[in-house]
Amino acid sequence: MVNHCRDLGFTHALTLSWNRNVVLSVAKRHLKLIHRKVDRKLLGCRYNAKPRDERTLAVFVFEGLKTGHIHVHSLWRVRDRQHLIPFARLFPEERGGIWNGIVRSGSYKLALVDDPHVFAGYALKGQHPSSDAQEMIWSLDFLRD
Repeated sequence: MVNHCRDLGFTHALTLSWNRNVVLSVAKRHLKLIHRKVDRKLLGCRYNAKPRDERTLAVFVFEGLKTGHIHVHSLWRVRDRQHLIPFARLFPEERGGIWNGIVRSGSYKLALVDDPHVFAGYALKGQHPSSDAQEMIWSLDFLRD
């Protein structure tokens, strides 16, 4: 799985935290919403009419489901290079921006992916063949809804 993610050309690594108790179904709705908001900001109000390959791609991997400190390691691929900096501007510092418009108590850490293998390995570090499929979501799953 690490090799597959490495080869998808992810441009950003983003860890999202709720900093409060949240149930998995609500957390998933928040992730769907952030994906939509990012696409709208980068691609315009008709983002949903764009072909899948022009939209941002993201994979979200949950951690802390058993401990209650739920957070997500995500990898994002911004297709058009002109959107790299605008994407980063959606996540200034570690609070504020688009995530806190969805989750007020939330925080995040953003990094540019300079070594795809390292970032994919980190994001997927808790995933094993026996992992629950609910612990990983692809943004493509949101497009089916």
